[in-house]
Amino acid sequence: MEATKKPFEELRRALLAERAALVQQIRQGKTLTGFRDGDDADVSTFDRDSALRWTIEEHEIDRILGIDAALRRMDARTYGICELCGEEMPLARLVAVPIAKLCVDCQAKGERQRASEGAWREAREMMLVEDLCGDPSDAD
Repeated sequence: MEATKKPFEELRRALLAERAALVQQIRQGKTLTGFRDGDDADVSTFDRDSALRWTIEEHEIDRILGIDAALRRMDARTYGICELCGEEMPLARLVAVPIAKLCVDCQAKGERQRASEGAWREAREMMLVEDLCGDPSDAD
């Protein structure tokens, strides 16, 4: 247990440092958000830049939430245990993805399932469009 305690301490420090950096980035980004009068091009550029900034901030917030969850798992001594199969994850997995909740096998299974569901949903939507609008190839 002592052998795994040190890498987890290093991971905790790295997660806390990343979290602090992300919070700082968000704070700096919010101070940049300010509307200035200008022509339509200026307003359009502001809107685009503002939307991009919010998208980046959403990603950063999601990452912070993942870090917070990983830190809670460390405190609960469940860090490094796959939430689906209950197996211990290799340290290399945690070093590569410190906020990982799933082992590589369970992560891959979930991704395949989501991809399959997405393909099925898209096929269903296409069939619905064809039912409502007719087959586009019949338009000739």
